[in-house]
Amino acid sequence: IIAVLSLSCAAFHLDISGLNPRRAMSVESSSSGPGEPAEGLRFLNLIGQLKSTPRTGWVYRGVGDFSRIESVADHSWRMAAAAFLFSGDPTLDVGKIVQLAVLHDVAEAIIGDITPVDGVTPEEKVRLEAEASATICDALQGFSSVGAKEVNALLHEYEARASPEAIAVKDLDMLEMIVQADEYERHGNAQIKKRKLVGDTDAAANSGVCSEPSSLIAASQDMEAGATTPTANFKTAVDLSEFFASTRGKFKTPQVQALVAELVKRREERIKAGVVDATSSDPREKKMTKLMEGAGL
Repeated sequence: IIAVLSLSCAAFHLDISGLNPRRAMSVESSSSGPGEPAEGLRFLNLIGQLKSTPRTGWVYRGVGDFSRIESVADHSWRMAAAAFLFSGDPTLDVGKIVQLAVLHDVAEAIIGDITPVDGVTPEEKVRLEAEASATICDALQGFSSVGAKEVNALLHEYEARASPEAIAVKDLDMLEMIVQADEYERHGNAQIKKRKLVGDTDAAANSGVCSEPSSLIAASQDMEAGATTPTANFKTAVDLSEFFASTRGKFKTPQVQALVAELVKRREERIKAGVVDATSSDPREKKMTKLMEGAGL
């Protein structure tokens, strides 16, 4: 992991600093005036693609059967707003946390949300992210060289976890994911309960809710068989336990640790009430959990 992180930092530094040489304006320029409006619009168009880029883990888990799929922009927005959870902590700069949260997944505007089941090596993912980030910084450089330099520095800081704020943002990244998983579980199981109450068996049969293994397991099977598009099947109860398992014990900040403890407690109370079976012993699901943990999720 340390080797991959080092490669990540180096890739971001080298690729982003080597921006398009066709412009006379350099990322090191001290000019703060506006540059080419066309490039400013290109920057906005590029980052705007995050609004329509789905979080792939939810796609593979089939949550679209009962809810709108969260986009990467949705994820980053709630992280940015969550920065204010750290307000009052004299050791943290909330403004910088907002900046890092907004930018932390910006490369996905071009390459999409690559997950552990996509068959992309950590080194290749680092390379793809660095190239995408360089493209985005290149567009911003055309309008504001100062802005491009700031984005470059912030991306490097986040990848290296080089500050308390970067560490806090990684905590928010994981926290937002399991908060969303909890919301999907609650909403999905409420939908299932409603279908059972009204006796709408046809709707349940066509919704992707079934007694087969979770779609994340099915995705693993499909990929092993050479399929390019994972399938999506749900259990009779929506169970996203692997997302919680992949983050267990990884939180660093006391604020987020407290929030996670409360979230887990509430979820465990639901599990005890029989709302969701979080005790699957399927070895394939354990395999997927390991993949997620290995990817640093």
